[in-house]
Amino acid sequence: MHRKTTIGATLIELLMAVLVLAVLGTLAAPAFGTLLERSRVQAADQAFVAALHFAREAAVRSGARTLVCPSVDGTHCIDDGHWEAGWVVAIDRDRDGQPDTAPLLRGDHDSTNRIPQGATRLRLQSSVGRPRVVFQPDGSAGGSNVTLLICRPGGQSGRGIVVSNSGHIRQTRLSTAQLQRCLADA
Repeated sequence: MHRKTTIGATLIELLMAVLVLAVLGTLAAPAFGTLLERSRVQAADQAFVAALHFAREAAVRSGARTLVCPSVDGTHCIDDGHWEAGWVVAIDRDRDGQPDTAPLLRGDHDSTNRIPQGATRLRLQSSVGRPRVVFQPDGSAGGSNVTLLICRPGGQSGRGIVVSNSGHIRQTRLSTAQLQRCLADA
């Protein structure tokens, strides 16, 4: 006796499979959003650390002070400690806290991070009293240590970048207090 076998699925089986996939997708969406947020913060962190290393190397190679500072127009430094609009790396031989010539490097952590149009911008801010980083010709960064905080408003994660007096650059996780300050500061 031969049995007739059919290959395929019934409509009910297909609907059940779609239902299971929909439930799994609904459960995975928040986790994916958190992963995407962390990825954006980490990419901005990496891009900014690379710019700091570039600035330190430029100071040593040129034998001149090199600034890394927030900038709205891509040519002048501002002193508000917020870097969201962008930043510049430039030589400052006359020690006036402004680029002497065209910047060596311009950056906007959001464009570097490829954040889609309309997405919430990341916040990048420096320690109170340290609106910029200045590398000396010997590679040091005079003054007190500076900590730069990176977070996304409304988010739950952030990163920190610490530049020591010796010019050493390190990445760190934010403490709860630092994250709250980054999220709350406008």
